[in-house]
Amino acid sequence: MASRKRSKTADAEASSSSSVSAKWQQRCNLPDIEDRLFKQKWDWSRYNDTTFGAQWDQNQNKQLYRFTNKQTEIKLWQYKMSKVSAVDKVCVCERVVNEEEFRQIGITQRFERLGWERVLDWCEGVTPRVYLKAVTNWYASLRLENEDEHPSQWRLVGDTGKGSMTMSFETMNQIADFDSLGVDNYFYYSTNTFWSRELVQADPVGLLDITLPNYATGRYDRNHLSCEGKILQNISLENIMVRLGDRGKLRMWDLRILHALLVGTPKLSWRHITMMNIWDTRNQIV
Repeated sequence: MASRKRSKTADAEASSSSSVSAKWQQRCNLPDIEDRLFKQKWDWSRYNDTTFGAQWDQNQNKQLYRFTNKQTEIKLWQYKMSKVSAVDKVCVCERVVNEEEFRQIGITQRFERLGWERVLDWCEGVTPRVYLKAVTNWYASLRLENEDEHPSQWRLVGDTGKGSMTMSFETMNQIADFDSLGVDNYFYYSTNTFWSRELVQADPVGLLDITLPNYATGRYDRNHLSCEGKILQNISLENIMVRLGDRGKLRMWDLRILHALLVGTPKLSWRHITMMNIWDTRNQIV
């Protein structure tokens, strides 16, 4: 799910004696909605302040990172997760794919030509345990650094409860050789373009015809895929574009990944996709 390597740089920054707090650590200087959100016990059914309720209506769909108060951000993420029966029930663990069996029908080769071969084996036996509390702490406190730079420079940094942890292209490759073709050999959608629900200029010609050979009308779903497409989509939902619910439906970003696997172009970066997906999922309040 994420790199388990500690970031020495991040640790050094955290222990810095500088008297100026980083922007994300500073107290909110906006109207009191954020401080009051932080003080609540998160039982909204008993909270009858209609003035505050109106403010909450205006802010409840704001992406988490848009809140200037980091403590509010953490509390809201915890509140979101409190709606599920148990955190482990909404976790999707990567699965190991039988590479040799899938090689007989050409599936393994499609991952290899994108440099995604390690997406299939998941270093089986190397990472036998998932420290769920540390992962949830990390998600709650997550921030994206270097967002305006090339994706290979992005850093997802959060606190595990026992120290800072950084997910980056570099730290992911301390686990395995993901994106083995090299950084410069991949095509990187802009974040807004990748999450677009419509065709965009950056999409390859014939994207829909190639990925949805059985499509007629209505919403895109797995019934519109070829047999090979269904196999690839099943793997993607657990090892690439991970999600738990509504797995029978297809989004445009699913189709972008399927096209890359089916045709071999554009060559997308698995590390880039993973970081975009983690950041987007974490920032959705509802």
